[in-house]
Amino acid sequence: MHSRIIKKTAETVKIKNPCKGTCKYTKQNLCIGCYRTKAEIVGWVDFSDEEKSRIILQAESRKRSDKNE
Repeated sequence: MHSRIIKKTAETVKIKNPCKGTCKYTKQNLCIGCYRTKAEIVGWVDFSDEEKSRIILQAESRKRSDKNE
């Protein structure tokens, strides 16, 4: 399901940064490229893999909601 965001190696699973390089924000302060908040973008390097996975799932949900409006 998340093959595009997770890179697997023999020893580790690395969660890739979902940045699209767009960096423009909606009125709700969500990036129009990756659907993360500014706080999620700034804090990305410090988040655990569990937190990154949660953020990606939330961003995907935000994107789906945005497309349905």
